[in-house]
Amino acid sequence: MELRLHVEQALAIAVLLLLICEAVLMLGLGVMAIPGQVPLGIELMLQPSYAVGKFLVVTAVTLLLRALTTFLLSQWALDVDVAQHELARRQQRYRSLVRVCHRLINVLGVLGVGLWILLDIPGVRSTSVSLVLAGGALLGALALVFQGLLRDFTAGLVMLLEDRYAIGDWIEVDDHEGEVIDVGLFSTQVRCLDQRVHILNNALIQQLRNHTKLRSGSLVTLLITRVGEQWATEREFQRRALQALHRRGVQIADGLELMPSLPPADVR
Repeated sequence: MELRLHVEQALAIAVLLLLICEAVLMLGLGVMAIPGQVPLGIELMLQPSYAVGKFLVVTAVTLLLRALTTFLLSQWALDVDVAQHELARRQQRYRSLVRVCHRLINVLGVLGVGLWILLDIPGVRSTSVSLVLAGGALLGALALVFQGLLRDFTAGLVMLLEDRYAIGDWIEVDDHEGEVIDVGLFSTQVRCLDQRVHILNNALIQQLRNHTKLRSGSLVTLLITRVGEQWATEREFQRRALQALHRRGVQIADGLELMPSLPPADVR
C-alpha cells in the first residue's frame, strides 16, 4: 500500500513536470515567432533540458548529504565512551534525528534547485535592483503569512536539540497521551491508547510530560485505616518491597545510575 502511494506521487510529479516543460516549449516557440527574438526563443526551449540536468545534480548532492548525515549520526549513537543509559538514549534519538535531518535536506534541495533554475531563466539575472528589492519584500510578506509554520519549525528544532522527546517515548500533552511515532519539521504525531493518531503542531507543545525518558516508574497509593500510621506503613512497605527486589537480583535506580544489588535479606 505504501509502495503504491509512493508510485502514485512520483507519477503525479512526473506529469506536472511534463506539463511545465510543454508550457516552456510553447513559450519558446512563441518568442521565436517575434522578429529578432530567435536566439531568446531557442534559449527558452533549452531551459527544460537544463532544468533536468540541474535537478539530477542537486539530487545527487542531496543523496550524498543524506548518506553523510546518516553515517555521522550513527557514529554518534554508537559512541561507546558514554554511560550505558546515555548510549541507549542516543540510539533512541537516532531515528528522530535521522528523519528530521533527511527531511530538512530534502527541503533545502528543492529550494536550491528551484532557485538555480529561476536564476538561469533568460532575463532574470539581469533584473534591476528595484526588482530584487521587490523580491525581498515579497519574501518578507510570505514570512509574515507563514509565520505559524516558521514557529512550528523553530519549536521542532529546539525540542530535538534539547531532547524533550523522541520516537518511542510516551508523552502527555494537554489532553493527549500516547507514544510518539513521528517527529516532523512542523508537527509531532502521537498514537494514543485507542490507536488514534493525534497530530500536534510543534509550536503548540508548551508543557509536556515524558513518561519514558531514560527511565520510567509507577506511583502506588495505599489506603490505611489507622489515623497517623500512614508514614510508618509507607516506610515498612518500601522496606519489604526493597528487600524482595534485592533478593531477586533486581537493580535499583539511584538517580540516573543503577545501584548494585544488596545481599538478599529475609522478608518478614
